[in-house]
Parts: sequence; C-alpha cells; structure tokens
Amino acid sequence: MNLAIPFPSHLAPRSLPPIAKTLPAAIEKIVREINPEKIVLFGSYA
Repeated sequence: MNLAIPFPSHLAPRSLPPIAKTLPAAIEKIVREINPEKIVLFGSYA
C-alpha cells in the first residue's frame, strides 16, 4: 500500500534558492575554511 502523495518533479520548493547558485559558493567556502583533500558530492548535481 503506497500512501505517498505524488509531487510534480518540475516544481521546486519556493523557500530554497536554486542549487546552481548556492553550490559553487558552498564548495568554495569548504575549500577555503577546511582545505580538504577532496570533496565528494552525491546526487543529481554531483
């Protein structure tokens, strides 16, 4: 029994900014402040 309500994939929550604008800045901040050997991204934007 599947009780999940289908959510149209073309809709994005209004409260979240587009990932294409926020991801590069987040990666730069991680590199600048932590200086990791590598960063591994998961998901469709990896």
